[in-house]
Amino acid sequence: MFTLMKKPMTDSLSSNKRWFYIKNGDVCKQIEQLQTIANSIPTGGPLAFIGDFLRYTGNQPVFLLSTAMYTKYKKTGRTTALVLKTELKHNRSAIAKMGLIGLQLFNTLLRLIRYRPDRLICGKSGAMLWFSFIASKLLDIPWVHARHGRVTASNRSMNAKIKEAINRYCIRHATAVICHGPYLKKQLIDIGVCEKKIFEFDVGHTDFVNQANKLLLKNRIPLKISGEIFTLYAGRIEKNKGVFDILSAMEDRLKAQKGIGLVYAGEGRDLKRLRQEVQKRKLTKRVLIAGLLARDQLSSVMKEARFLVVATNTKIGEGRCMSAMESLSIGTPVIAPNFGPFPYLIEHKVNGLLYKSNSLSDLKIKIDLLFDNDSLYKQILKGVWKKRSELIRPTALSFSQAIDKAFKTVRDQ
Repeated sequence: MFTLMKKPMTDSLSSNKRWFYIKNGDVCKQIEQLQTIANSIPTGGPLAFIGDFLRYTGNQPVFLLSTAMYTKYKKTGRTTALVLKTELKHNRSAIAKMGLIGLQLFNTLLRLIRYRPDRLICGKSGAMLWFSFIASKLLDIPWVHARHGRVTASNRSMNAKIKEAINRYCIRHATAVICHGPYLKKQLIDIGVCEKKIFEFDVGHTDFVNQANKLLLKNRIPLKISGEIFTLYAGRIEKNKGVFDILSAMEDRLKAQKGIGLVYAGEGRDLKRLRQEVQKRKLTKRVLIAGLLARDQLSSVMKEARFLVVATNTKIGEGRCMSAMESLSIGTPVIAPNFGPFPYLIEHKVNGLLYKSNSLSDLKIKIDLLFDNDSLYKQILKGVWKKRSELIRPTALSFSQAIDKAFKTVRDQ
């Protein structure tokens, strides 16, 4: 039996069911990570969602499926985890890529039909979403779409438009949709999803704030960095998340001004390259790459940062930047691009600054502004504390509570 599976919820909709959940990330790795922390479910990040879901389903059979550049399989008790290879290196031919993807997607449909789940959840877009829709019709079962990224595509090519149109059709015909915050809820309504079928989850940050306060009362987490005043980036270490843009925007200041530092918290595919860039620019004493921090550690570091910088490129379908919401809820200003969900979170010069999307020069201007204009910084800091109460909602639905409410809509159909 999976170690996190305690007593399942007693609602009739969540008992004696077979579950099939298609999601992002490496589901095999996520299961392994959850097993190493025994009965403690994380309160943030992807592990929080999968851990909460597995505790919710209790002893019921669960099939977890995701995709990557490799194939993996793991079975633990009643939980089966499978990662299908649907990605190839860029130097492979388009025909080879399409052939592999088509084969694996067809494999997904077969597995779904053979498993015969009673409940289906899909947290992906594209072909996986389409096959989920088809399987739900063939099996005559309810299915819920979990939305973590923005609904509308930034790429307006004909191919992208066709894919988006199919995505929208499938999402509109889901039993219900759970989404990660108000920005995504608005997008879902805009594409025609009935508001009564939409359930927001994880929009409260009380636990994060409490962790930071408790930790700061005990002791300050030591940062091995030259500088008491530091800027923070928290998230995936990837080029399109703007990690190199932040480094470039702060390079001159880090070299010229004493007492200033930059901290990166997170891990990702460009972590090695980021370390190399920091070393190449001779900034190892001013830039700390802390790696993936425990949630309580992150909350403490975030509370002590002068401000958080989010530099996501518009190529990424950002639907809700968790680190930006956590930063604001904890009382730390945010600099972010002026697109997607960020204007929903940040009021320019009220609780942070917005810069022109994909503009390194404007990002640098805004970072310099929060360092050099002390009166503006204090004004924004006051604005953060006025606005933070809107982000701290103890009554917010958890991931599993949103799923439970979503499947209860079956009764009304």
